[in-house]
Amino acid sequence: MKVVVETVECGKCVCGLFCRLFMACSQLEQRVHKGLARRRQEHEVILKSSKSVEQRRQQIVAWVKEHGQSQVEDLAVRFATSEVTIRKDLAALSQQGLLIRQFGGAVPVPSSTNSNAGPSQFITNDPFTNSTTSPAINAIGQLAASLVKPGNKLVIDCGSTTASILPHLSHIDDLVVMTNTLSTANYLTQSEKEPTVLMVGGTWDAQSQSFQGAMAEQLVSAYSFDIAFIGA
Repeated sequence: MKVVVETVECGKCVCGLFCRLFMACSQLEQRVHKGLARRRQEHEVILKSSKSVEQRRQQIVAWVKEHGQSQVEDLAVRFATSEVTIRKDLAALSQQGLLIRQFGGAVPVPSSTNSNAGPSQFITNDPFTNSTTSPAINAIGQLAASLVKPGNKLVIDCGSTTASILPHLSHIDDLVVMTNTLSTANYLTQSEKEPTVLMVGGTWDAQSQSFQGAMAEQLVSAYSFDIAFIGA
């Protein structure tokens, strides 16, 4: 009798163990399925978000082409998003050559109507004055920007030639830029990479639209920089 009892109890223990293992496996399987379902949902959200961004940017390009010069605040209302998001969109579209960024907004890329236009054909807009700059000035800005590395500390002086560098800095991370020009500072604060901007003080010079004088020189000399872009 003792043997039978012990066998029955042992059998009960084994059955109980298998039941617990089965329940644990079932619970684990349910968790795995829930985890996979959650990941699929997250992936779908990411895809939808990416698609939404791309669609909005395509619509921005179409809108600016149709309506011409467009301001950030107007685009934000039009596309029901924040001004910060619109600035990032414009920076990305400008980098792709689909729009030309200006202070506070963007304009369409001008299409050449003269197939025989020579190298003097104006193709790029100055981001501050809305006037056109030549391919040579734009090439200077692009070449100068190629010297800049992520994390560099820069000085950018006033002037249209030094300003031509700015659109080519929009993809570079962790920049620190000191400038004596309000328009340059404003342009940089709208950049997608959001560089740290240091503003020089001093005496305002209306002709150059910049801060000049001993105070400005003292402030610049108090810092250490990697590259200085100085107007002639």
